[in-house]
Amino acid sequence: MTTVVPLGQSWAELSLGQRNEARELVEDAPDPSLIPSWVQSITGAPPELDWHEAQARLNTEWAADHAEQAADDNQWRRGRAREEAIASAAAQYGITPDSVRASFGRNLANVVGRKLADAAVTDTGAEDGITTEERVGAAFRNRDDLRAMPALDPLVDGFLYLDTVARLVGPPGSYKSFLALDWAASVVTGTPWHGQAVAQGGVVYLVGEGVRGIDARLTAWERRRLDGKPAEVEVFDGIVDLAAPNTDAAEWVVLGRAMEQRKPALIVIDTQARYTPGHDENSSTDMGILVDNLDTLRRLTGACVLLVHHTTRGTEHGRGSTAIEGGVQTELVMTPGKQGTVKLKTEKQKDTAEPDPIELHAVAVEGTSSIVLDTADLGLDPLDLPAPERVNASSPIHERLARVVFEAFNHGTTGCTKVEAKAALQADHELKITGDPRAVGKRFPQAWSTLESRGRLEQMTSAANGNPVMRYKITDEYAAELDLGDA
Repeated sequence: MTTVVPLGQSWAELSLGQRNEARELVEDAPDPSLIPSWVQSITGAPPELDWHEAQARLNTEWAADHAEQAADDNQWRRGRAREEAIASAAAQYGITPDSVRASFGRNLANVVGRKLADAAVTDTGAEDGITTEERVGAAFRNRDDLRAMPALDPLVDGFLYLDTVARLVGPPGSYKSFLALDWAASVVTGTPWHGQAVAQGGVVYLVGEGVRGIDARLTAWERRRLDGKPAEVEVFDGIVDLAAPNTDAAEWVVLGRAMEQRKPALIVIDTQARYTPGHDENSSTDMGILVDNLDTLRRLTGACVLLVHHTTRGTEHGRGSTAIEGGVQTELVMTPGKQGTVKLKTEKQKDTAEPDPIELHAVAVEGTSSIVLDTADLGLDPLDLPAPERVNASSPIHERLARVVFEAFNHGTTGCTKVEAKAALQADHELKITGDPRAVGKRFPQAWSTLESRGRLEQMTSAANGNPVMRYKITDEYAAELDLGDA
């Protein structure tokens, strides 16, 4: 007669007779699934009573006695898994199983396995029936798998590619936000970009600041490119921390789920500083997390994720840690020239040929308050170019100093010291104090004192204890007064 024991009993609580019966049931069971649930639920049982171990033991014994049949069985299991992967891929992408077979052939299981592994924002074990071990295993590639991998699909041919992370950098006033919006409108309408083919698709533009100006910029683009027809770029004007750790509570994870539903072809993040609040852009740890999170957005959507950022003042390199440049597929640089011209140069294109630099002109659009970027070979009238910067080489030294501090230190840093501010000003060929060293030594302290006495400097505090530290930024009010925008 079979013993009746409550579920979840510990091994120590069982009588000698119950222990012997449990052993017999495990050893004699032709299939571990037939082991009674009270035996399966025993806690603290010896290893030989683990019904999972029993299953493995039976499989090993059976395989040893039936090696040829075992090989056939494994072949059948692989075939079944392959057919299940084919059906899953066909359902996911809305195509027929035969089309999937034709596209991927015998490498399909690995390819689809990668898609499944990429699909999760977080992986805490089994999800959708796929275990962590299966996800890791699906990421291994042999030479046949590598040969079967498709080439990158161009989004803006030569410049941006689907399923990649790219970064566009440039100093303030280099029209990088105008270029990012130009690409966004071109993609959402399928309009060729200065002779380059464009793949049409949805666009989500994350606007960290200046959302009220987006409509004017889009209106100018629509009039110049599409005779006023609308470019339906979807805008997100919230701020989420894209450098936050990957947890279910993180706002960016929620944003990622929304992106996964929308499946845009292009995601623009403007700017890096606005979407990494409170993080040090010089920290390889913080920026490494940002790269990982951007890569997750890429995997979820298959989009090109385009990050807009500033260059280090006086250079053509993205400001802050090199972890980002090392982690992206594409790095593009905007360099301002004279009279509203800018040059777009490709610093890095990991797996494709780098295009030649292209020169662009900022052109005012009649009937709007904004500009568009046209190629320099259009014979533009310089009168169409926008007015020079509010703060320029002819401005008072304290205003030039304020502009340099704002552009170099106000976003993504902990501010600057007085020494760092002087070094940044004198590294700027346009705005620096000219004259002999004695003149510089006298005029800089006067300019700094002017900013300080007029309340134009915001003193930073320690993140550890909240006490004031000798680091400063330009106040938002003064930045607005000087028209120190972020373009």
